[in-house]
Amino acid sequence: MSDRINHPAFALALRIVAAGLSFVFGIVAARLLGIEAFGVVSVLLGFANVGIVFALLGHETLATREIAAMSRNADQRAARAYSRSASRQVWLAGVVVLCVLLAAVAMLPIGEKAGPEFLALLALVPLVARTRLSQGLIRGAHLASLSLVPDGILRPGLAVLLLGALILAGQEAERGFVVVMLGCALLALLFGRIWERNALETPSVPEGRSAHESVPVRHFSMSIFVSSMLAVLVSQIALISTGLLAEPAAAGLYAAAERFSLAAALVGQAVYLAVASRFAALHASGDIAGLRALIRKVTRSVSAATLLLCVVLGVAAVPLLRLYGDAFVSAAPVLQVLLLSVLCNAGAGPTGQVLLMTRNERDHLVAMVASLVLQSVLIALLVPTHGVIGVACAVLASTLVWNGLMMFFIRRRLAINPVLAFA
Repeated sequence: MSDRINHPAFALALRIVAAGLSFVFGIVAARLLGIEAFGVVSVLLGFANVGIVFALLGHETLATREIAAMSRNADQRAARAYSRSASRQVWLAGVVVLCVLLAAVAMLPIGEKAGPEFLALLALVPLVARTRLSQGLIRGAHLASLSLVPDGILRPGLAVLLLGALILAGQEAERGFVVVMLGCALLALLFGRIWERNALETPSVPEGRSAHESVPVRHFSMSIFVSSMLAVLVSQIALISTGLLAEPAAAGLYAAAERFSLAAALVGQAVYLAVASRFAALHASGDIAGLRALIRKVTRSVSAATLLLCVVLGVAAVPLLRLYGDAFVSAAPVLQVLLLSVLCNAGAGPTGQVLLMTRNERDHLVAMVASLVLQSVLIALLVPTHGVIGVACAVLASTLVWNGLMMFFIRRRLAINPVLAFA
């Protein structure tokens, strides 16, 4: 039973449920708040997502790799020590980041438009960061499916139900939205901690290692932290820049299109996260042939499924965006460009996970820096003249550069065919 629950296919099913909940959450929030307030909230949540990664200090990825690489004899003691150390770091960093964000955002024009009630959404930073640390620890114990539940299903699922109740009851939108978001984050944190403790009580032996072998444990990796920070900046800078350089309504349009593009990317996200600990275990055991076979298999499967999703979403862009409201239909070209970016990312394969799980995080960092710089420059050049569609084109260009560099490093460090579908 546990093998079926932890199978990548089950992780994919849960990711589909999570994406569906996120999609419904976006529709409910947009209809509850209106396009301008939805744009403001989307930008603030973008700032919060960046803050969450700062607060995590790279531990979500590091926890998966280090827990997966431990032997049975070392797992319980070392895993508990790592969990305590990482938890202290994440809580402290989360509080510091929250204070910095409150001070910084309050001085920006978007902060004035948000007001104190919406600014309270930034309190999600320490709560969600600690929940995602739990998810990383659970994934490291080869429980990828379970790791998706706290922040991916429980939090948005409860939020959808409660926000829907607010709409039906005709309650005050802004205050109710903030209370629901923070309350759901607290519940997700509670359940995440419970499942984390259970996962660390029953460690498993990674493939290729005997029970008596021990593995050196790293309690912090600057390269992984910086790479994680840059990854979220790359993913959020488009939305944040739209909110800062254009009007809140433009940010609302981009946020709606982005949610559908993320739905197309869910297959890769689910499968690659599910097998990340296996990448680490196979590399640690020296089974390069097994690593190549696994990379080849998941890349082909993800590419085919993502192509189908992108075609369907691209053709149905207008009616899908109309679900948010008639004002969102003009974002259809933006969605179609973002879907091209998702398709390119899927075709490249799990480049980022392969580099991180094989201890080549510095190369991952170089690729992220190049991608962020390119995207930032293009956004600054294109937004004033082309608006939201210019942002989408900047995302597409940076995605191509990011994956191209990581494919180069995979070939150089691991001697694996950089076209991962033929690894």
